Amino acid sequence: MPETTNPMRKKWFRNYVIVMTAAIAILLVLLFAKEPADTPKETVEAEGIPANTVTADISAKTGLRETAGEALEMVSEADTLSQDGVFFIRDSRSRGKGGFESTLTCVPEYGKELNIRIKNNGSSGIIIVNVTRGSHEYGFVDVKAGQSITRTFHMADGSGVSGDWKVYLTTQDGHETDFNIAAEQH
Repeated sequence: MPETTNPMRKKWFRNYVIVMTAAIAILLVLLFAKEPADTPKETVEAEGIPANTVTADISAKTGLRETAGEALEMVSEADTLSQDGVFFIRDSRSRGKGGFESTLTCVPEYGKELNIRIKNNGSSGIIIVNVTRGSHEYGFVDVKAGQSITRTFHMADGSGVSGDWKVYLTTQDGHETDFNIAAEQH
């Protein structure tokens, strides 16, 4: 009797290996073929750019960094603001440990552009800056010691900037910070 069950076991084992190999292959294909969930896709047509062409990468057509609903962002190393708009934060200096947070409410009548400039006055360390509009986070941007950046936001339809915004600054390692920040809509 044991001689007749041995071929059955071999056949069963062979089928088991084939099924498991196929299952693993399918899972690997699904894993590597799927686009990451955190890659935003835009469905708004912005300034002649066809829908679904603006992603988190910098667009070669506009230089815009990211799309979030109707708000577009551009990051630059410009060191000055226009000085002719409405200031939410007027070139304030902050020193110490811990994070910095400020909220802004933009209305279209104030202008078509929101600029947030951060200058890291420290001699070492990196400050990381996150900006949110409503529930959308534009992500953290690094500001190295001695450098400054300006995060600029526009509405995709060309109207004035609107909505509730939040600026949050912190560090990854908890070092003492020394920075200037300004926020202006014009």
